[in-house]
Amino acid sequence: MQAKDSVEAVADQPFPMNPLFKSLPVLSDEARERIYENVMTKGLPLKAVSARHGVDLRRVAAVVRLKELEKSWEKAVSFLFSVLRPYTAPPGFA
Repeated sequence: MQAKDSVEAVADQPFPMNPLFKSLPVLSDEARERIYENVMTKGLPLKAVSARHGVDLRRVAAVVRLKELEKSWEKAVSFLFSVLRPYTAPPGFA
């Protein structure tokens, strides 16, 4: 087995000692955003979004929860920077 083959083997099976473990493919950010929009903006039920995208219901629920958390963090960071902006040094000041 060459080095490249071993890297690919690790990528295909993250736990080599457990051959029964099969990981799910990672959802793209676009797919996660579409799932979030379908649930939160369009108001579609989780089951309908799960069937539409071919993603397990629990995973759809997790995507929605994590997107909510991400958006709340973005809002908090945005607020924090808007509050701290007056206290930052002017350009060219060392």
